[in-house]
Amino acid sequence: MQKNMPQNHKFAPFFALDKKLFVSLHLKNHQNFKGGMVIEHPNDRNTLKQRIEAMPEDSILFRSDFPEYHYEFVGSTLSELATEGVLTKIAQGIYVKPRNSRFGAVLPTVDKVVQAIATRDNADVLPSGMTALNILGLSTQVPMNYTYLTTGSERIVKLANRQVTLKRGVPKNFCYETRLIALLVQALRALKQENVNSEEMRTIRSLLSKEPDKDSLMRDVDMMPAWMKRIVKPMLKTE
Repeated sequence: MQKNMPQNHKFAPFFALDKKLFVSLHLKNHQNFKGGMVIEHPNDRNTLKQRIEAMPEDSILFRSDFPEYHYEFVGSTLSELATEGVLTKIAQGIYVKPRNSRFGAVLPTVDKVVQAIATRDNADVLPSGMTALNILGLSTQVPMNYTYLTTGSERIVKLANRQVTLKRGVPKNFCYETRLIALLVQALRALKQENVNSEEMRTIRSLLSKEPDKDSLMRDVDMMPAWMKRIVKPMLKTE
């Protein structure tokens, strides 16, 4: 239609302008998909790749951390940086920037990764079962499967050859002021009363002695289940 239109047609300037506008919008949309034109702040000219490369070691990144960029573009950038060795993919949609040592790349602990997931989800998490026992030194067995209680959504996360299970916990599990007692309740629940012997008692007493907030500690112990309170409270009197 436009090809056969005479040059002096009254709509010719409009069609010429419209064609330029169409090309301009097409290029802009293409650039937005590639991430080249979308930036976090108007004055920030760094690319997404440069921003990630500038992040400190031990950083944990999620594909959803960069909403100002196209989701597919973020995924391809993270994948590219993993191929280059800048990042390590540890789970679906989760990458870390490893800390380099003379022994090679050092990845964050499972606990740190879970804490990062909780922060992203605006939730609290608490190690439970064998995970809590291991953290407190009440078991030397290193778990291959980790269990955490959460105030957020339940999920299973595959971290390399390990599995992390986040299961919904009742509010009472998160009411303690000290992390020590919150962990100790979970650990003792997994250990069971009949299996608390002199070795475990020594470990618990040592942990209590290192807790700096004695007032909060006393209040937390009073909130423990009855059988745990009978074990722990006498130890406070010796502090």
